Amino acid sequence: MWDGAVNDGGYGLIRRVEYGGYISAHRLFYRHFKGPIHPKLEVCHRCDNPPCVNPAHLFLGTANDNNVDRKLKGRSNAARGDASGPAKLTSADVVAIRTRHAAGGMTQSALARAYGVDPAAISYIVRRINWKHLA
Repeated sequence: MWDGAVNDGGYGLIRRVEYGGYISAHRLFYRHFKGPIHPKLEVCHRCDNPPCVNPAHLFLGTANDNNVDRKLKGRSNAARGDASGPAKLTSADVVAIRTRHAAGGMTQSALARAYGVDPAAISYIVRRINWKHLA
């Protein structure tokens, strides 16, 4: 287990001048014990423990591999809708926007002005590209 400095995600950090600053400890350990890391690959943890630097627990994978692994292990809890920090609308707003748009009473531009968002946001909502989890 890494017992030095860590980032906000709990991953170990090592300051290395040759890397231009800080490098993740698990990446440095992987390089040292297993070899080079292709720039498009990530060093993933079999143990799902961010401070772990045990080379036996580390493997290479794409960002998608890492995301699938996280989801399969039940650790994918990305905030959606109202729970998302940058969300400007509530679930109730989205339902109202879809209802008002379907009724034909307001254009997407008018809805965007009424809710203080970009017209593209309204378009994504009514086409169910965003806020898919709502009926």
